[in-house]
Amino acid sequence: MTRRERLERRIEKRQQWAASAEAKAEREYKTSQSLVEGIPMGQPILVGHHSEKRHRRTLDRSWNALGRSVEQTRKAEMHESKAANLESALDRTIFSDDTNAVEALEARIAEREAEREHMKVINKLFKKADIEGLKALGVDYEELRTRLAALGSYFGQAPHMPFELQNIGQRIQGDKKRLESIKAQQKRTAKAEASENGVTVEQCGEGYCRVIFAEKPDRSILNALKAAGFYWGRGSWAGKSDKLPACVAELVAPKASPEPGPIIVKGAPCDKWEEVQSIQHEPFIYIMSNGSKWAGEEPDDVAELLQVLGNHALEFERFHHSFYSANPCHWAHNENYTPENGQPRYIDGARMYQCDGVFRFFGNFLEVSHVFHIDTNHKPTINALVSAIEQNRERYAAEKG
Repeated sequence: MTRRERLERRIEKRQQWAASAEAKAEREYKTSQSLVEGIPMGQPILVGHHSEKRHRRTLDRSWNALGRSVEQTRKAEMHESKAANLESALDRTIFSDDTNAVEALEARIAEREAEREHMKVINKLFKKADIEGLKALGVDYEELRTRLAALGSYFGQAPHMPFELQNIGQRIQGDKKRLESIKAQQKRTAKAEASENGVTVEQCGEGYCRVIFAEKPDRSILNALKAAGFYWGRGSWAGKSDKLPACVAELVAPKASPEPGPIIVKGAPCDKWEEVQSIQHEPFIYIMSNGSKWAGEEPDDVAELLQVLGNHALEFERFHHSFYSANPCHWAHNENYTPENGQPRYIDGARMYQCDGVFRFFGNFLEVSHVFHIDTNHKPTINALVSAIEQNRERYAAEKG
């Protein structure tokens, strides 16, 4: 709520109070009149008569009611006077938080500069005794000279005294400084409105800072600023930077941007291998197969595999490996292999990926048909799959043993 709006509410309240007081005054006046309307004008109190007490009591009640009516009338006049003063202040005042404050100040500066220039021209024409020039401005030279002569040697030396020009010049300079301050304040407010939480903090030097809110904050934040020694002025809260409340610092601190998710590629290597090679230095999940899918069908997501791992045992009897390995390699023929020497026919060849940290997950399940063949360097996915496989292994060992 702007200051003008607050004053308008005060005016409205004053007018309501004045109307209420006038209504009370009218009721009390009618009560006072109704009490004595049965007593003839000039009827004296009959001392000693049975009506004496009632007569005196009625007159007292009427007088008291009339007094209350006068009191309420004065109260209504006071509220009306206050409201009129506030309305006058609104009409002639430019508040810094007015929507048209900049335009209004610029117009007032231009008006006062024109007035000052007019005063200088009149002084110059009067000094030169330029009757025609003064007449063009609507000033009678003889009348002006007579009036100045009556003012004496000091005040009559010129139509507009030096202090008049100085005073209006000071008012112009004050309005210009205020105009610059309002423009700077509006820029700070616009910056706060554009911020994520509607608040910004500017460093002012010498260990002080300025806190700007786009809208009035919660009472708890205001109380924290006051407790930290911050004070309100010119549209912002100012105080020492090292005492900035934590609740304000949290609003200003930029939120950490969420970690980008991995790039997911699905499909056979003959179709997707070049794409996978191009993204291997980014977090990726390459799903060659996952689930019970026909050729050409899109494999399932990793979440489906994790669900199956939690409910069904892996085929440990057939697959004598750990179902996952780091930095997978191409298979190469072992030149030293013979059926008699027992060496493996295939050995690890060149690495499939240039970057480190790629894990391959490969295998099937004992009771359900669900083949998976996944390469990934995305650490959360690696941790989740390794954990699920090891838990599956523990359950299988416990059931078998």
